[in-house]
Amino acid sequence: MIKLNLGALKCFEIVTNQFQDMGVVFQNAIALEPSNPAYFSPISKILLLGNPKQGWLEATFSTPVSAIECRITSSQRTIMSVHDAQYLLLGRTELEEANLTGSSSSFKANQPLILKFSEIAKVTFYAFDGQITLSEFSFHR
Repeated sequence: MIKLNLGALKCFEIVTNQFQDMGVVFQNAIALEPSNPAYFSPISKILLLGNPKQGWLEATFSTPVSAIECRITSSQRTIMSVHDAQYLLLGRTELEEANLTGSSSSFKANQPLILKFSEIAKVTFYAFDGQITLSEFSFHR
């Protein structure tokens, strides 16, 4: 398992190639220490936020992986989908509703999401015009 050290990022740092040596590149991600308690994570001080385009972020792998694990907090329903190198959908999972800290959601904040498929080349998180934070990002080769 390869677990990214998001804590090594600086707050407000645009995240793209910082983990390229570990085999993953991000799009539309910024490192953030949330000031809004609804996005608080007891696990990680620094999170990834989908930004500047609200509500999505993406990670592409240099070599296909077999599993992705992360924790998500979102203000809207969120879909996590994985694709192969030809961008064909392999599978998806979702949070069916917002899961902000202190909300009455049936999903807890920092909800773990896991997808396992062979030959995952890309993972996309989409929160339907909401805000999404990601922590504890790891993957298996």
